[in-house]
This record gives sequence, C-alpha cells and structure tokens, in this order.
Amino acid sequence: MATKQQDIRALSAKHARLETLINHVNYETLAAEHRRQQKHKAAGVDKVTKEDYERCIEIHGIIDLAVKVGDKWTIVDYKTDALLVGETREQFEARLREQYSPQIMLYREILQRMGLGEVKEMYLCAIALHGAMIRLGV
Repeated sequence: MATKQQDIRALSAKHARLETLINHVNYETLAAEHRRQQKHKAAGVDKVTKEDYERCIEIHGIIDLAVKVGDKWTIVDYKTDALLVGETREQFEARLREQYSPQIMLYREILQRMGLGEVKEMYLCAIALHGAMIRLGV
C-alpha cells in the first residue's frame, strides 16, 4: 500500500487543483436522486437492490469510497479534521482511529450483511496530513 499512497500523494502534489464529483454529492442530493429511481427493478451489477440501498443510506450514511478488487473490498473514508494545537501526527492518527473506527466498522458490516463480499482493508484518508492513509484493523 505504501507505493499506492506515494502515487496518490505525488499526483495530488502535481495537480494542485483536483476536483472530483464527490464535491457535488451530499446526503440530500444522493437521497433525492435515489427517491426518483423506479422501484422493483433488477439489482445492479453490484447486486444491491434499491430497497437495500435505501435502508443503508437512511440509517447509516454514505461510504465515501468502496473499491472491489476480485471478491474483496477496500473502504476509504475521507476525514477533514484538523490537528489540535500541540497534537503530534501519532496522536492525531490515534484520535481519528478512536473517533471513526465505529463508523467504518459499520460500513464493513453493511457490505458484508448485504452479501457483497468480504472487506479486506479499511482506511481513513486524513486531508490534514496531505491525504495520508490511516489503516484500520479489519
């Protein structure tokens, strides 16, 4: 993973202004679009039905990034928290792990409960640390 992290950092340094669609997506726009979709259609390629997705989004929120490679998932959740005054990098990472692990564990449970496969890796992407990936236990 270190090589992938270095690649992401290098690309983000090279392209100072990087815009993604996620800047235009929030809970309200996603939920509104979801409600507009027709009911009782076949599940998509991810095998998630509209009803399954609706239960997850309304109860648990939105997973920032979930990538499936083979039959295993990697979950990444972006965090914009700032370092506290006098806080070291290690303290900051520990604080994020403690604060956000329950949320990411819930995302893992959702994917697995829906029968979408096993979660192999989970990360927090700390924007305050220039996109550093903080690995969480699986």
